[in-house]
Amino acid sequence: MTVVTCPGAVAVPPILHNKGSTIVPTLKTRFLGLELSSPLIAGSAAITKDLEQMKRAEDAGAGAVIMKGFSDIVPMRTSPAPRYRVIEHEMADRDAFTFYSYEQASHMDLQEYADEVARAVQALTIPVIPNIDCQSLESWLEATGVIAAAGPTALELNVSCPHGSIAFSGQDVERRILEVVEGVRKHVSLPLIVKLTPQLTSPTAFVKAVEDLGIEAVTLFNRFTGLEVDVETGLPVMHGGYAGHGGPWARNFVLRWVNTVSPQTQMDISASGGVSEPEHALAYIMAGADTVQVCTGIYLEGFEILTRLNKQIEEFLQARRIEGLDSLRGVMTERITPLDAVDRSHDIVAQIQPRGTAPCRWECPINEDVQGYLNLIAEGKYDHALRLIKQNHPFPGVLGRCCHHPCEGECTRGDVDDPISIAGMKRFAADHGGRYLPETPEPAPWQEERVAIVGAGPAGLTAAYRLALLGYRSTVFESLPVAGGMLSVGIPDYRLPRTVVEHEIGEIERLGVKIRTGVTIGKDLTLDDLREDGYDAILLAVGGHRQRKLGVPGESLEGVIEGVRLLREHALGEAPALGEHIVVLGGGDVAVDSARVSVRLRDRVTLAYRRRVEDMPARRDEVEDALCEGVQLVDQLQPVEIIGENGRVTGVRFARTRPTALGEDGRIGFETLEDETEIVPCDTVIVAIGQLPDIAWLSQVGLQQLCERDRIAADLTSGATCELGIFACGDCVTGAGPLVEAMAAGKRAAFSIASYLAGEEIPAPGPAMDRVEPEEVIRAAEPVVLTRRQRMPERPAEERVRDFEEVALGFPKEIGRAEAARCMDCGNCGNCGDCVRACPWRAISRVDDVTQVDPEICDSCGLCVLICTQRAIELVPKS
Repeated sequence: MTVVTCPGAVAVPPILHNKGSTIVPTLKTRFLGLELSSPLIAGSAAITKDLEQMKRAEDAGAGAVIMKGFSDIVPMRTSPAPRYRVIEHEMADRDAFTFYSYEQASHMDLQEYADEVARAVQALTIPVIPNIDCQSLESWLEATGVIAAAGPTALELNVSCPHGSIAFSGQDVERRILEVVEGVRKHVSLPLIVKLTPQLTSPTAFVKAVEDLGIEAVTLFNRFTGLEVDVETGLPVMHGGYAGHGGPWARNFVLRWVNTVSPQTQMDISASGGVSEPEHALAYIMAGADTVQVCTGIYLEGFEILTRLNKQIEEFLQARRIEGLDSLRGVMTERITPLDAVDRSHDIVAQIQPRGTAPCRWECPINEDVQGYLNLIAEGKYDHALRLIKQNHPFPGVLGRCCHHPCEGECTRGDVDDPISIAGMKRFAADHGGRYLPETPEPAPWQEERVAIVGAGPAGLTAAYRLALLGYRSTVFESLPVAGGMLSVGIPDYRLPRTVVEHEIGEIERLGVKIRTGVTIGKDLTLDDLREDGYDAILLAVGGHRQRKLGVPGESLEGVIEGVRLLREHALGEAPALGEHIVVLGGGDVAVDSARVSVRLRDRVTLAYRRRVEDMPARRDEVEDALCEGVQLVDQLQPVEIIGENGRVTGVRFARTRPTALGEDGRIGFETLEDETEIVPCDTVIVAIGQLPDIAWLSQVGLQQLCERDRIAADLTSGATCELGIFACGDCVTGAGPLVEAMAAGKRAAFSIASYLAGEEIPAPGPAMDRVEPEEVIRAAEPVVLTRRQRMPERPAEERVRDFEEVALGFPKEIGRAEAARCMDCGNCGNCGDCVRACPWRAISRVDDVTQVDPEICDSCGLCVLICTQRAIELVPKS
């Protein structure tokens, strides 16, 4: 067990650390004047119902056994079935449980019970203690007399059975209990243990009253009388009534009263409640208990728990050179600080520790708080995980499906077993979040200035979203009939369902962003028109929708189709003109998507790439999916001519290539072997060798100075152009690239525009600290339990190739939480927001994507330290 406490709390002095030679500790314990071999007693329940069960307890190392209780209530001798239930109590990902049981009395009548006691006394070498529960004083006297005659070590008087006791609470009931105890004390000479209810009005006073009657020991406590309700039926879950309510949750309550009562009584104390670890038993002993009863632990772990606990307690004593339990017993009773002596100096303060930036976040173009949303998912806080992502950008569902996830290549977990499915977890947040809390943050108060954005693709929409969060209204102009750019007309539904794109664009509009589709700048409106309409800044984010040409003979033949056109026509519901045998040229995402769309419409599809398969820029998993769906892939073939007859394609002539050295762009080069050619017959050729932005219109409106080699000339960091107030970002500036990089460019441009409009620097958030070294993280976390990466379930290829429904099905909740929990928390604070939401003093806030503690407001309560699953906050001296 790990005790979660606040760093900075006053440490308890070491109990005893003897120096010298190694000792062999003893667990021997005095109880009822006897010497027990162990302080652990098997408690009264079905686990001790007969001799055979009690023998198992003895063999496992129990110091004594308390036999399953006898009752004079005949119906209680037949317990209903089923009668055990574990009720989980989960709050903020902190698990506890109740062992809820309807186990009642022994099935035996009085004489049978006494006979079984006699058998056990003869067969066992450890003390046998019967447990008795009756209703009237006459029954108590009869039962205790008959059972005492069987020769047990002592009797445990169960005056607090949750099912049929004479005791629940109230002074009159307590008086009746004392009458029974007094009567039995006068009736039998055996040592007596009174098992008390936790529902007494004053446990201390009652223990003193019991002691005054000459009782030798008390058990603190029996189970609570509890109730659990099935909210679907409105009925009790356990046989229509109350049941015993015990387990680890009760331990601290029992511990408090053992610690309070033990200095005030000479009776022996047997502590009962929630013992499953050696620390539990040791804590009871330190609080003053002589013995510790184990019940729920035996039910759930078996009698072997007694063997384990004895061994672990011995190891505890040996490690500290403590000879026996007497050195520990009651030490806690002297260490309770009086109320007026508690240190209230507040000389500590919460501080977020500067560990560094996690490799995943460092590598992420858009600076995603990966560690933060993984922790929130692992805690089951899906709404908060989604909201954290959307504080950064508007497209978690899109990126979760389509990002090339460079973060996963840097994931520290990959150096241990497998990298975390970071993109899959982002999709998980989008799939499961947003149910109870608004998923999108509210915008800042609106400023007067307005921004016009040309292009409603991922770069333009991300910029509009971030501008709205900063308080700037924008209108986005899009020439296509739908918003989204390549998200809507370039990525097919089987990878990115339209419903996901429409929902996330709808959330952007909910912030106040206006989107006008079917408007072409340079044709329907000019940039001067936008200025005259009162827009204070203009952002060009027109993307890259113009297909790059092959530059080979035959490219104008009928049957040659541009890949971007094929995908656009399909997305807009138009039927592409395809033949029966299709050859797709290219190796990027557009080429692979063109092939996968085609194979859903026709049977014979060949994807030809000029370099090696391993050099393809498309995502490897998408290539593998295409192959599974029936696409034939051929590599190291460079198209040199498209051949045809009567103006129609009949095939493609390829020349073989071979790899050469790395080029300046970091990619393996190739050379064409002109004398090694082959013809691949086909009737349709889809060209998908890259895209360029369509920016010819800039020259038409007198802004040719913005054009530079088929791109818009703009600063890659700020997006600023040579024209004051005009910015540009995304593929129209950099050339076609990954989706997340276009979004990151839109985010940076938004902050640059905000700075321009405000007349002051508003820096775009980025990694606040240096990158941490994975080796140090792994070393600090050792030993790390190996857990393999979860694979997202997919529809089978033979099924999905017949339609355009989504292929990847997403993670179920339990699998998703387990995958997120693999995060090693290698970076600094992940901005999950748990501490911000929890701080009662509002001393913690998130400023410019950095979570900060105000030391002047912090009250040093330590709640933030307690709830931080990333271990990013500590309490440190104020000095």
